[in-house]
Amino acid sequence: MRSSIYCILILGLCLSIAGCKAAPSKRTTDFVQSSYMEKREDLPFHSAWIQEGFDLTPYDKVYIAPVNTSYILLDDSNWWQNSFKSYSDLKKDVEEVADFTKKTFEKAFKDDPNKRFKVVNQPDEKTVVVELAIIELTPNKPYLKLARFAPFGAGAAVTLLNQTNLSTVAFESRVRDGQSGTIVAMFADREQEKKYLLTTKNLTWYSHAKEVIEDWAHQFVAIGNRKPGEIVKDSATFGLKPW
Repeated sequence: MRSSIYCILILGLCLSIAGCKAAPSKRTTDFVQSSYMEKREDLPFHSAWIQEGFDLTPYDKVYIAPVNTSYILLDDSNWWQNSFKSYSDLKKDVEEVADFTKKTFEKAFKDDPNKRFKVVNQPDEKTVVVELAIIELTPNKPYLKLARFAPFGAGAAVTLLNQTNLSTVAFESRVRDGQSGTIVAMFADREQEKKYLLTTKNLTWYSHAKEVIEDWAHQFVAIGNRKPGEIVKDSATFGLKPW
């Protein structure tokens, strides 16, 4: 009996630290033209498209547009029913995450040591406009994550259950020329929560999603700074900062 419990605990621990990128979103929206997009090995996202011959050199400003949340299907999905939150509270949550996303992208560009792009509130001919849509947002389940620390086999069993209840977040993005409004690039990605041996991020609803959004913001900055032929790597699936 004891050996069985140990086996369950070890298996639970292995699953808790094993990371993998979330599968691409199965949903398609009209925010981007997915038929133009493909997986690129030099970019960290599931799919991307950059206009042939597009050159970032003339641009020195970036405008982050208000984040679109109209594609999050609260009515058609059951994740909100399992979150112990009211519909109105979840609507507020979505708005808060959208505001967090805009501010996080702005901060990433402002804090960039290269100072390649100045963040502006009004685009002009030297501005790239970044339009973002959060198309999927599943909250963390704090009550489930806390239960994983139950004694003996129960906690390990909940750890196994957690592997099929991971919080995820997905985005789509259009990048436009600030003067003409022409779309010059499109990106899409979907990520699941990072893995930790122990973390306080399990205790809040959207901490894992916000961590992914921070990664995306820094990846956008890296793409803006990259040299020809340079590869922008994907973020790690195992987290090193547990708080």
